[in-house]
Amino acid sequence: MAISRNFFTIGGVFVTFLQLSLTASTTQTPPLKEAPCAYNETVSLEYSERLENGSYLYDNIIVPAEKTGFYDYEIAIGNTKTPADVHVRGCVCELRTCISVCCPPDYEFHNGTCIESPFEIDPLIDITNKEGKTIKVNISRQFAIQYTRPCEGLFYFQPEIYDYDKYSIMENASIFKPVENYLYGKETYCLSPRILDGEFVYTPLQCYMPNPVDPDVVKLNGVALLISVPFMILTIIVYLYLPNLRTIHGLSLCCYLVGLSIGYLTLAYLIFEPNISQLNCSILGYTAYFGFMSAFFWLSVISYELYTNFHGSKTNKSMKQFRLYCLYAWGLSLICLISTYVAENSSIPKAWKSGIGGADYCFLNSTHGWSAFIYFYGPILLILSFNTVMFVLTFIQIRKDIRSYSGTHKSHYEHKDICMTFVRLFILMGITWLSEIVGYAMPLGNSWLHFIFRITDLLNGMQGVIIFVLFVWRKSVKDQIFNKFGKRDEIPCDISQEMTQCL
Repeated sequence: MAISRNFFTIGGVFVTFLQLSLTASTTQTPPLKEAPCAYNETVSLEYSERLENGSYLYDNIIVPAEKTGFYDYEIAIGNTKTPADVHVRGCVCELRTCISVCCPPDYEFHNGTCIESPFEIDPLIDITNKEGKTIKVNISRQFAIQYTRPCEGLFYFQPEIYDYDKYSIMENASIFKPVENYLYGKETYCLSPRILDGEFVYTPLQCYMPNPVDPDVVKLNGVALLISVPFMILTIIVYLYLPNLRTIHGLSLCCYLVGLSIGYLTLAYLIFEPNISQLNCSILGYTAYFGFMSAFFWLSVISYELYTNFHGSKTNKSMKQFRLYCLYAWGLSLICLISTYVAENSSIPKAWKSGIGGADYCFLNSTHGWSAFIYFYGPILLILSFNTVMFVLTFIQIRKDIRSYSGTHKSHYEHKDICMTFVRLFILMGITWLSEIVGYAMPLGNSWLHFIFRITDLLNGMQGVIIFVLFVWRKSVKDQIFNKFGKRDEIPCDISQEMTQCL
């Protein structure tokens, strides 16, 4: 009896296991074969009708079976990938032009979230066709709707108030802004209803976008970068060759130019050679980052040195002081580089990463809100603020020295020359870089602002030439060069030293 009872118990367990296996086989998870298109070209078909031939019916669009696939993740707001239950998606955007709507049907976007709308939404929107004519179309018939938001930070277009917010929705779902003369892709905005001229109609909300990039302007800036580098190298050679210029100021200027040359060369290479491997993209991106960061830290060294020299500190400092400056500038640049690299390869949201060496950018990614500000523009702004304070204090002291100076006219001129050189240095290194930050942070709504920032970009790219003119192509330095080769009489040592103390 015991044996029979055990037999039937084992048999029952086997039957139960067999039933569970058969049940699992009939409800097994579909294989995770993704659809043959990019994720942003798909929509979820989870609640769509599945036809007998394996295709799906989505908003009166038949999606063939070969245009569908299974996913175990979703790409959420801000382009972040999150795990999800296995679901089917289809390449709807390949069958009909897609347009993004911020919230589900009967909802509107308000204060950063979707709320139920108390109004009936007008499905008609204005679009501009290929002939340039504006026509009204039913949004659900003209487009395939993707209920998604491209980013967290969204702002309404208000063309009834601001001219720079005037727009046209094109047939391909892109947005054209006449003031900027720029076409924004459909991935940069979504639609949500709001009251406009007494009607509850769909209106675009756009992500914060960096200023539009003109390829020709980018190439022109690349040429300027390449032109600058030889002049930087010439400046470094002159300052290292002439003994009177090998002061802490002169060596600091050389280090600034080394960092700037590294940044300019790598950035120019990325401009003219966009098709590079992922590894080289990452290496060049971090190299450019290190070069620019070191240049700015050396700028703060120059500003501090100028301040101490005109406030009673000894100008004849030892090389130990310069080594401390090297530790400060190169060391902090390395710390910034390591921190940025660790953050980029961590699990933090993509929107908080610098984007250096990523899939879309080799250098900084300026499309994710303020991430570029955290790693690059923010530290630069702090350094420029410090330099500004040093400049103001030094300039005040120089003006006092000039007014109280009772020496010869020649010496008075030399002090004035030192002061003006410093003013030019500050304008060149401070104002042009500050314009870069402003250009990044402020969306440009007027064509004249575009023009101004293009000019400052070009001036920034030509820094090498301007620095060469300011610090090498000047009488006191040329006299030393000619004297070195025996072509002019030696200039008095005291004058040459005094003229180079402020670079």
